[in-house]
Amino acid sequence: MHVFGTSPLPLGRVIGPEIAAALRDLHLAHGVALHAGTAVRAVTGVPGAYELRLDDASVHRTPFVLAGIGAEPEVDWLLGSGVKLNGGVICDSAGRAGAPGVWAAGDVAAFDHPVLGHLVRVEHWTHAVQQGRHVGLNVARGEAVPYTAVPYFWTEQYGRRFDCYGRRRPGDQTLIAEGSLDSGVFLALSGHGDEFHAVLSCGRARSLKAYRKLLERRGSWAEARALARAGQPVGVFRATKS
Repeated sequence: MHVFGTSPLPLGRVIGPEIAAALRDLHLAHGVALHAGTAVRAVTGVPGAYELRLDDASVHRTPFVLAGIGAEPEVDWLLGSGVKLNGGVICDSAGRAGAPGVWAAGDVAAFDHPVLGHLVRVEHWTHAVQQGRHVGLNVARGEAVPYTAVPYFWTEQYGRRFDCYGRRRPGDQTLIAEGSLDSGVFLALSGHGDEFHAVLSCGRARSLKAYRKLLERRGSWAEARALARAGQPVGVFRATKS
C-alpha cells in the first residue's frame, strides 16, 4: 500500500509530531509506503489501471485509489435566508442559527463552543449524534441549554484504538501521562501555558474519563499535570510549532 499526503507526518496537526511519528512507524512496520510531503495533482485511467500524477512530475500506477478529501458543508441553498454562513451554519452554543425557529447540529453547524471559546465545526459522526440529540431536546423543550461536550474522535490502526478528547493547538506541549510511545500503550496530554487542550489514549481508555471532565470544566494545564503525576508520567515533549 502507498499513501500520499502533503503533511510530513500522518495526523501530525491533530495529535502532535511525537505521537504522529510513532503512528508513522506503526504504518511502516505493516509494510505501508508513506510518501510524505507529496501531493497528487491528478488521477487518470480506469478501474484496475489508474495513474496518479504527483507534484514532483512522477507517475504512480495502481489498480485502486482511495481519496480522503475532507468535507465541505452544502449550505448554498441557505443564501439569502437570513441564516449566517461561514464554512457552515453559524450557531450559538445551544444550536440556534440566528433566524427565528432555525437550529442546526452536526457536520454543518459551526457553533460557539462555551468550553473552547471559539467557533467549532466537528465532522465526526459521534458528534453529529450527540449534538443532534442535545439540540433536538432544546427544540422540543423550548430551552437554550449550551452544548458543552468537547470534540471527540477515535480511529483504529492495526488493532490499536486511538481515542481523543479536545483539540491540540499549535505550540502545545505533549506529556505522556501513562505508558510509553515505544510500548504502543499510552495516554498523552496536550497543553500550553496554563491551558489544558486535549487528551489522547491508545489502549488506556479507562483513564480518559477524568481528563474529559477536566476539559469540560475548563480545567488548567497545572491541574492536568497534577492528575497525571498520580499515574507516574514517563516524559514530557517540549512545545513545537506543529
